[in-house]
Amino acid sequence: MNHPSFPSKTPGTAHPNRRRHPVALAALLMAALSTTAGLTAAAAPAPQADRYVSMAFSNSTHAWWATWSSTQAGAVNRALDQCNINKSNNTYDCVSAGSARNAYLAVALSKPYGAWGSWASTSATTAGKSALYYCKYYGGGNDCKVVFNRHSSER
Repeated sequence: MNHPSFPSKTPGTAHPNRRRHPVALAALLMAALSTTAGLTAAAAPAPQADRYVSMAFSNSTHAWWATWSSTQAGAVNRALDQCNINKSNNTYDCVSAGSARNAYLAVALSKPYGAWGSWASTSATTAGKSALYYCKYYGGGNDCKVVFNRHSSER
């Protein structure tokens, strides 16, 4: 004898209280998926716009100027212009030490020897250590000092 709450075991026959509705089943499944999708997966954050940082320094004074911009050319050109106007004592000898996009830019200078090095990295530590390495490599020796290490998002 079959129990009334269980389907019949006879092949091809269904329980009299259960009817199959494929459209209703599909709608129920779609509703379940759409409501749980919001619970399990957060929306991706909006992508941030690229930010650039650039630094220029004067060969004669070793003073520097840094700028931030939404374009690489804007950051580099403004850093050079402002360095030449404000930091070079009218010698207009500023050089670009580089730029970084969405990263840290570090610059190391050696005043006695005029050597310098720069590096961009997503890590401030890596940027600083690499800038020091290249300053020493290009003749600055132990007189190299990191004078700039900032992220492009800081302004």
